[in-house]
Amino acid sequence: MAVDLENFAAMIGEEVARVQKAEREDIERQFELMRRALEVQASRIADLEASVAAPSERSLAPERTASLLAGRAE
Repeated sequence: MAVDLENFAAMIGEEVARVQKAEREDIERQFELMRRALEVQASRIADLEASVAAPSERSLAPERTASLLAGRAE
């Protein structure tokens, strides 16, 4: 009976480790997606700020401006 309990405890321990690993990997994926989204947003904001600061030097096509504004609203 003690062996059965030890095996059961080992199985539970393995399952807990497997679930924790899967959760950690999922959190890492979500973090990476959020980081990429923030990088895109920062780039769009920088483009918009640059176009406002120096419109004569950096004139954006209307469709590009609309694209940037749409991205910022997401």
